[in-house]
Amino acid sequence: MRLRVFEAYRAAYDKSPYAVAFATCFVKGGASDTLAQFKIERAESWDVLRTVKFASFSGLQTGCIQHFFYNVVFTRAFGPQRTMLVAVRKTLAECLGYIPFVYMPNYFMLKSVFNGGSSLSEGLGDYVAEISGIMPNRSFASRVWLLCRSAGPLC
Repeated sequence: MRLRVFEAYRAAYDKSPYAVAFATCFVKGGASDTLAQFKIERAESWDVLRTVKFASFSGLQTGCIQHFFYNVVFTRAFGPQRTMLVAVRKTLAECLGYIPFVYMPNYFMLKSVFNGGSSLSEGLGDYVAEISGIMPNRSFASRVWLLCRSAGPLC
């Protein structure tokens, strides 16, 4: 039975990768936020709107956009091989390109709008202000993180 579920999921993903990626990450994001509200924050009541916002971001960003970058762009740019060289290239592209120029700006822009900000550009301004203080201070820890993260695409 379990194998059939995975086979059906894979077939659906092969047919409609963006829809399945969105749905999967929407559910995971919603479950994560709900768990955080009740178990970590000890909320008295469920903030459904917050959960929908977080789930929507998860579906869009970690579902659709990351599918596009990790499974389309990076594969076309660096190849589908599971080698150390490809893993290092993908990791460098992720750390030096995707995260600072796609993921984090999207996060800050949507966070601003979801939390009552006036515009996406307000969130982007917040990101630029924050990153300006971080980038010049490249620390030993960030270099270690980059090295450790290199193993990720091999998994």
